[in-house]
Amino acid sequence: MKIHDIHTEQNNVVLLLHPMLATAQMMQELLAEPMGNTFRYIIPDFSGHGEASDTDYESASKEAQQLSAYIKEQNIREIQLAFGASMGAAVLMELLHDPDIQINRLFFEGASMHTNASFQNFMMKRIMLAKHRIAQRKPEISVKKMAQLYGEKVKQIMASQMIGISENSLVNVVHDCAHVNLPTLSAEQQKNTIFAYGEKDDDLKLAKKVCPCKFPQAKLVVWPGRGHCTYITEAPAQYAAMLKAYMSGEEI
Repeated sequence: MKIHDIHTEQNNVVLLLHPMLATAQMMQELLAEPMGNTFRYIIPDFSGHGEASDTDYESASKEAQQLSAYIKEQNIREIQLAFGASMGAAVLMELLHDPDIQINRLFFEGASMHTNASFQNFMMKRIMLAKHRIAQRKPEISVKKMAQLYGEKVKQIMASQMIGISENSLVNVVHDCAHVNLPTLSAEQQKNTIFAYGEKDDDLKLAKKVCPCKFPQAKLVVWPGRGHCTYITEAPAQYAAMLKAYMSGEEI
């Protein structure tokens, strides 16, 4: 993991955790910069991604441990907003098992709710490894696919991540998304938690079943017409404004 700590002079801390095949730079450009320079942003490159590409991703638990250690080393007593998308959501859920980390508001985008999905893991591993090998053989196909899914702005960096990620990292990320360690949130924490999904996100179906049981006080938001984590790249300024409004207590 490589942690980027931006605007350290500011007191209000925002934690931005990227999805698989994204990077800290993407989170900074898409969300932090339009949110403005009045917040302190902690934005990690997870292992296997961005500036941490030379280290294999092992587990969400290990990434969360490293992140927790950094937060404590920096003597950060309170995080105003923690945002986690897809893989980043799995890491954020692991971080929430640490009782010493105080987070005021939680925002999950495209979070997997699978806790022991061995068959899901088996199938997705085969699919992702096949896509990975195709991307390495024919990079232009990967660039085209990323453009279709996430837009022109991020197609090159996401295609590069797909091509460059190790098979070991890829397998471990897929495993984590099929074996998420769901946290126990108090009623008060749930009231300050949002789970958001694109209408076309495959993870939405299970979330509609799990959220009312596991997180009954949290809010489930569905983005019409959007896919898995596509809102962030399709309308970053709008998304950033929404996160900023949510931090100030506005309804989403």
